[in-house]
Amino acid sequence: MDTHKIECKQNNIKIVKYVTLKKFPKPFVPHVTSNKTYRYLLSHNQKAEYKPTQYYLTFRFQTEIQKVPGRNHPIPTPAIVASTIKTKNYIKQIFYDQSQDNYVEKQFEQIFIEAKQIRNDNKYADEVPQYYDVPVIGFD
Repeated sequence: MDTHKIECKQNNIKIVKYVTLKKFPKPFVPHVTSNKTYRYLLSHNQKAEYKPTQYYLTFRFQTEIQKVPGRNHPIPTPAIVASTIKTKNYIKQIFYDQSQDNYVEKQFEQIFIEAKQIRNDNKYADEVPQYYDVPVIGFD
């Protein structure tokens, strides 16, 4: 407000049509701006309650393009399914390919077994009992 008063006195209290804003750099903090929970806790001064996810699993489907006669668009079919599982005690990688029977089903069975371990590893000692989500990061 003081800056506004000074500028008005310099202009003899005339209305200025164009305002020049001072350039202030915005902080680059993607870990705050992209995470809604962290942003909420930071804005309500509860940052100490933030508990990040430490253990997770990732998966990737590598696909092959299969051209079907009579169709305009090719159909992607899964060729390889890969997962990486990070738990408290180990980092495990699982690969299945189309040479095995029911390789996608086998992959998901293994993922659900490992998800129980990840859920237990992500628990904190001071937590209230609740239903847990297992973070799954997928791409492709």
